[in-house]
This record gives sequence, C-alpha cells and structure tokens, in this order.
Amino acid sequence: MKIISNKLTVCIVFSFLMLNSNAIKAQEKLPYQNSELKIEERINDLLPRMTLEEKVNYVTGGILSNNQESINGIERLSIPDFVIAHGPFGMKMRRRNKNGGITLDAGTYFPVSIAMAATWDVDKVKEITSTIGKEMNAVGAMSNAGPAMNIIRDPRTGRSFEYFTEDPFLNGQIAAAYTKGIQSEKIAAILKHYIVNNQELNRHKVDVQVSERALREIYFPGFETAIKDADAQVIMGAYNKVNGVHSCENDFTLNQVLRKEWGFSGFVLSDWSGTQSTAASANNGLDVEMPRPRWYGNKLLKAVNDNKVSEDVLNTMVKNVLRVVFWSGAFDQGPMYDKNIIRSKSHLEMARTASSEAMVLLKNENNTLPFNINKIKNIAVIGPNGNYGGHFNNDKYDIGLFQGGGSARIASKQESIITPFLGIKNNVGKDVKVSYEPGCYAESGYGLIPTKYLSVDNKEGIESSYYNNVGFKGDPFKKEVNKKLAYNWGRGLEIPEAGTAKNNDKYKFSVAFKSTLKVPATSDYSFEVRNESGNAKIFIDGKLIAENKKGSRIDWNNTGKIKLEKGKEYELEVKYASFGGHISNLRIGWDYENIQYLEKAKIAAKNADAVVLTVGLSAKVGETEAGDRRTLALPEAQQNLINEISKM
Repeated sequence: MKIISNKLTVCIVFSFLMLNSNAIKAQEKLPYQNSELKIEERINDLLPRMTLEEKVNYVTGGILSNNQESINGIERLSIPDFVIAHGPFGMKMRRRNKNGGITLDAGTYFPVSIAMAATWDVDKVKEITSTIGKEMNAVGAMSNAGPAMNIIRDPRTGRSFEYFTEDPFLNGQIAAAYTKGIQSEKIAAILKHYIVNNQELNRHKVDVQVSERALREIYFPGFETAIKDADAQVIMGAYNKVNGVHSCENDFTLNQVLRKEWGFSGFVLSDWSGTQSTAASANNGLDVEMPRPRWYGNKLLKAVNDNKVSEDVLNTMVKNVLRVVFWSGAFDQGPMYDKNIIRSKSHLEMARTASSEAMVLLKNENNTLPFNINKIKNIAVIGPNGNYGGHFNNDKYDIGLFQGGGSARIASKQESIITPFLGIKNNVGKDVKVSYEPGCYAESGYGLIPTKYLSVDNKEGIESSYYNNVGFKGDPFKKEVNKKLAYNWGRGLEIPEAGTAKNNDKYKFSVAFKSTLKVPATSDYSFEVRNESGNAKIFIDGKLIAENKKGSRIDWNNTGKIKLEKGKEYELEVKYASFGGHISNLRIGWDYENIQYLEKAKIAAKNADAVVLTVGLSAKVGETEAGDRRTLALPEAQQNLINEISKM
C-alpha cells in the first residue's frame, strides 16, 4: 500500500507540473506577438510558423461574415483579419444587424477628392483624412481603399469627382497629405489605381499605349510622391493593361519602378477581380488577389507545388502583407476610438468648413456675389439639383443627387444633407423669402410616367408579362398588373422562375409591359427607356419610339418624340430583355411634367430679386464608377431651363 501511495503521489505531482508548465506556455507571448520587437523581427518569427496552405490563403483576399472585404486572418496563429474600409472621402463599412442582414454604415461626408485638391491646402487635407481615419478605426478598419488618384486626363471620365486633379505636381502633394493624415491614425492608405486607369469605359479590357516619358512626367509622380514623402503602405493595381501587359502582372511598373526605384516596402493588391493570371501575377509583383480566389487560392497552391511560383516568392508576398499588418497595430490593439465620434458635431462642422474652402468661383460679373441682404428680399433657388422632390428619383431620397456613384458612394442619411435650397434658407434670416422650383426633371430630364394616365381594363396601372427566355417566347410564367414603372432586379431577382429553360440562367429573362395611355394635353411628347444592361424598346400603337440596344453606364438611356392628342387612347408597349449578368434594371419615363416645372420656375424667377440656378448630373447619370460621359453638355431639359431663366 505504501509503494502504491508513493507512486500515486509522484503521478499527481508530475501531472500538476505538466499542467502548470502548459498554462505558463499558454500565457507566454510568442516573439511575433511582442509589440516591443521590431517589425522585421516579428515577421521573421511568424513566417516559419505558417504552413504552405496558410501562406497561400493569406495572400488570397476574402469576404468576412459581415460582407466586408478583408485579408482574412489565421485563427491558429492569432493572426487578425486586416479589414479594408472604403473611402475615399468618408468612412463606409458593412456590419451584421440585429436581424442578421447587412447594414452599410456611413461616416461623415467630407468634400469629394477633386474638391479636396481644389483647396490647395495640404494641412486641411491632412486634417480631413486624419478625421476619416479616426472614424474608420472606430468601426474596426485597418485600411482605406483610397485615395483614388488617377490623373484626370479627360473630364468626361465617370470618376473625375473621385480623383484629385489633372496636374501631376498637385496630385502628388494632395495624395501625400491625404496619406499622412489617414496613416497618422494607423489606417493604411491604399493608393489606387496603379497605373493609367484614366477611363471607365472598357476599363477591364483597355490597353493603354503610353511612352515611358509620359509615365514618368504625368502618371507616376503622384504615386511616387505619396510613397517617398508619406510612406504609403498599400498599392492597388488597376484593371487596364499598360503597353500590352495587365497592371496586376506588370513587372516594369510593379517590380522595377515601384519596388526597386521607389523603395516601396508595403504590399500590392489587385482591384476587385482585377487579377488575370496566377504565376505571372505572383512572380511580377502582385501580393494579394482581391476580393476572392479566382487566380490565387488553390491555383496558387498548385503553382507553388509545380515550381511555377517559388516558395521564396510566396514568402516575400506574405512578408509584404505582414509588414503592413504589424505596422497598423492590428496584432496589438483594437479600436482606439469610440463609435460616438462618427458624424459628431465637430466632424460635421469640419466637413462644412472644408466644403466652403473647396468651392471655386469661376466668374462674378458686376460683383453679383455676395448678395446684399439689405437689398435682396426674395431669392429663388431654381434647378433640379437644388433640392429633393418629385422631380428626382420618383420623390424617393437618394444621396446620388449630390454625390458621385460607385464604390466611393457614402450613403448619408437625408436628415444630414443640406441642399442648396436649405443652406440658403437657413442662413439668410427671417426677413428674406427663399423659394424653390426644380424647373425640370433631374438627371436626364425625364421622370416616370404617372400611372394616372395609364390603365389596364379601365383600372390604373400597367400589365407586365415575364418570360424565362430573352425572346418573349412561349407563355409567360408570371403576369401581373401594378403601378410600377421602375425596376431594379439585380442579384435578388424578383422572378425566381426565370432561367428555368434549358441552357439558360436566372439572369436571362424578358418582360413585356402593356397599358392604355391617355395623355393630358395635345403636345409633342418625349419618351425614355433607361436601362444599364439588356435591351429596352418603347412603342406607341406599334410604332417604335425609342430603343436602347445594349444598356450600360455609358449608354444608359434612349429617347424618342411623338405628337399625341388629348382625348385619344394609345397602346403603350415596352419590351425589356436581360442577357445575363448581375444588373437588370429599367425605367419607363417621359418629359411632360417639364412644361409645368418650367412655367413655375419662370414665375418664381420673375418675382425674385435674385436667382440661384442649380444644375448638374448625379451618381446614376454621368458621375459614376464604371461609366463615362459621352459629352460635357448638360441634358437638353437643363439647357432649356438655363436659357429660359436667363431671359427673365
């Protein structure tokens, strides 16, 4: 018994020592987790601990559960997610809401990039972007998809509002200030889009033929300055080719210039789905594919195993990423700021001050400005971009009336937006009357046809018949009558039966709309079909009035004119065919209300002591990512408004 007792005691003591030793090891920090070590020391300790598969996964971008883009971490090694927020002129982040859905949070809406540059004030830009950085930190971001800093070589470019300038020197100074400001809060700046991404039309396919002199004198300087003077941490490769080679696998621009000449030590990621190869991209300088595996992931793992990409190259890619992640403090701390700072009073005041400093007065004949409030007692704000109302987006709020569209879009709430009308009204005092009239429809100058003029079997509305093919063939699988003339089918397709035909998919379908039209007056009427994809046609009594054959953000509408008489009934028919893809939308419009809008505007102008005329485009028309303008001319309705009010 005694021997057994001693053995039991020895076993218990030995087990305790083992448990205690493991507990101590669990509490000890590994070298790469020690924030007091130099970054390179931490990288050199962590890299050998990663498996080949983990290395490949780390340089293959991902989407978090909240649908936010990220370089996904590795739980086994406590490597954190490196979360990418979207700027470039305000914080934008997605999160899971209480219902399990996705909510898009918006930060303070600061002046857009071209307006920042218009201040010519680097200190102001640093102040703005430092504040953006604080708001991004508060929501858990580590990097910002910005600044967007391509040279504005053609003002028709859809993202001109999102870029700084056409001047290479100013581009570098503002980009460096932007970078210094946001990185002061340990939010990595992602300079984009490298390089010569100066048009949106065919941006995935265009091959930019450019001399080395032009690259070095016009396109490179901004990026070089932001890297050398501001230590920019991340570069985003562009979609386009440069002299026959895709930007994200271009040895000259990525390795020779960016790395060797400029000494860039951060990482290069692709624009979203901008990677075009595996081995060529990895070997020629692309560290990370975003936002999901197409060419990296398993393909990169195979390329390494097949010796098409060496593990040394892969190790360099991982090191470049880890260098930035360690720099950001992601390993060592969480958010430093409370979410209460987002859209705080001080931040909104800063945005307002910066906006006023960004405005450029091009002409001031007869010293018209500033208004003499002692003499002016009635101000008419006229124009579709002066305020919200039925003239824009069918009277539904959308920030796009005052902001460009695409990935830069900040979804600000309506109560935080001060329109030109509200801004003037709130600041002139009680003794001055301020009125508003739109003068015409916003954007293209067309609005949805009011359904009070449409009927099906003497009931207000329009009939829609859906087909599971693009040719309106067979019996429709869905038929309904409603009052809807604007559709955005998108990814969450409203017609799940579509695509049931053989060799078809759910994004290929067609819809035929029919209704009886009774016009309110005898007049010339212009009709519009507006679609960013597919083919749309509009007929009156069987006559083709307008057709938009291949809708896009370049060719987003088509119009046609016809004279109609009051008291007669006309058969209105619209046909739309979607040929696939994730965008399927349609708006059926006309211009009749412009007559009333213009008459009311002329009366307001006649009674006013001063008129402020507000015109322009929107996030959906002309000022958006993935789309360029064909002309600098304003829509005809706005040109007519300017001419008529100028006569008053």
